[in-house]
Amino acid sequence: MIDINITGLVELEKRLKATSEEIPLAEKRACILGGLIFEKRAKWYASGNAGGPKVQTGNLRASIFVTELPNGVIVGPHVEYAPYLEFGTNRRGKRPFMRPAFEDEKDRAKKLMEDSLKRDLIGREVYRPSKFEETLPEDL
Repeated sequence: MIDINITGLVELEKRLKATSEEIPLAEKRACILGGLIFEKRAKWYASGNAGGPKVQTGNLRASIFVTELPNGVIVGPHVEYAPYLEFGTNRRGKRPFMRPAFEDEKDRAKKLMEDSLKRDLIGREVYRPSKFEETLPEDL
């Protein structure tokens, strides 16, 4: 007959419960950080850089921000004329700002989101909205 003695099950149960509560917060943080990368680059393009629309009032640039959703985030402009600039019309050519921002930053945002999840779930860091800007790279 073999006797097996397992210790630490209570501690393991506590850690698993704590981890399951941290996962949604870590996911939210990672999504917001990724969204902020796209927001900054889209605002750069919306400032007339690299073929983006020329600034007249600054409303387009100011309207681009990250919006939290239950299952992620949306990054985009909130002015009615944004699609006409992004995709063009039958009278004016397109002056994209969102698509180039996505193409420029998708790999960087993915890496930042992965690193954020690893740090939060493996490093046990607690979700703190004030830390978002600290995590963003300086070179944007």
